[in-house]
Formats: sequence, structure tokens, C-alpha cells
Amino acid sequence: AAAAVEGDASATEPPPCARTVAADKVLAYLEQRYEEAEKGGEPIDWNWFRVRLIRLAYIGAVVFFFWVFVTDKVPHYEKTTVSGDVPFRKVRRLINHTHWVRTVAFRPDGARMATAGWDERVVVWDPSTGVAEQRLAGYDAAVMNIEWSPDGLWLATVSRDRRVRVWDATTWQMEFKERGHEDEIYGLSLHPHR
Repeated sequence: AAAAVEGDASATEPPPCARTVAADKVLAYLEQRYEEAEKGGEPIDWNWFRVRLIRLAYIGAVVFFFWVFVTDKVPHYEKTTVSGDVPFRKVRRLINHTHWVRTVAFRPDGARMATAGWDERVVVWDPSTGVAEQRLAGYDAAVMNIEWSPDGLWLATVSRDRRVRVWDATTWQMEFKERGHEDEIYGLSLHPHR
């Protein structure tokens, strides 16, 4: 073996300390298998590593979703802030839909909130109490978007059934229902002065 000479970087280089013991073992195993494969031995079974990586990812995902949905907690929920040091916090949980909720819209004065989604209906809430005051049905497909008029007297919706509907927010009667598109509708916007 060659003796270390003065000024040789390899003689003074410290051993790697950032890698964990487990990582060192994996690297040593791979180096050994690679040398064996080069000498005509059995090739490295990369599938073995892939299967274990997929299993670890799956277990991690299951644990994460179990923690979020079963315990009803979101990671770092209390640490989220808007401006200053005011954190977000959950006021209440509203349950009325039977499928995914896709869109939420508050009335301009904030006194009412409408939600809609894949259960083909719109629910109007009193956000201060969490009570579902109205359930607007009559859709043939998922409701993709909703919007209040600036005065809060009308609620417009669009759906995957290709129809635009406008509801009177005082009587909750459907005042307008028209199909003007040849495909699903995902967005709408109301005139700001009407």
C-alpha cells in the first residue's frame, strides 16, 4: 500500500459522516452486487428495491390519510397565518352533501354561503350557525361552479349537464334554465352592476 505523502488530500480527508448506517449498508450491498455482476455473477435485482420502495410509499400514504381523515386534523393547520400573526382555525364542519364538494361561494355580505358539487345539488348555508337552509335540486349532472350577484339577490350556477341556471335568492325559485353550450360548463361570471 502506498504511504500517504504530505499534502495528499486523501490522507487528511475526514470519513463521510452525513450518511446513515442504513444508507452505508445499502451502498455496500449495491457495490458488492455490482462487482459480482461484472464478474459474471447474478445481476442486481432492481425489482427487489422497486417493490420495497412502493411498499414504503404506500404505507406512508395510508398512515398520512388515516391521520388526516380519521383524526380530522391537517398537518401544520394551526401554524398557517394570513397577515400578521392571525392563524387559520376551523370554525365548524358542515355536512350535507353526499359526494365531493367542488365549489364554494359566499354572498357578498357574508351572511350566506352556497356549496355545490358531484351530488348534483346546491346547498345554501348560514355560515354563522352551520345550518343548511336550502337544497337546490333539479340538476342532471355535477354542479361545477356557482356565483352570487353583487346585490345577493340571485344565485347563478353552471353544470356538467350543459345548462345555466339562475335562482331567485329570496324565494329560491329557479328563474332561468337554459342550455347554450354544446359541452360541459365549468365557469361563469356575473355582470358587476346588475
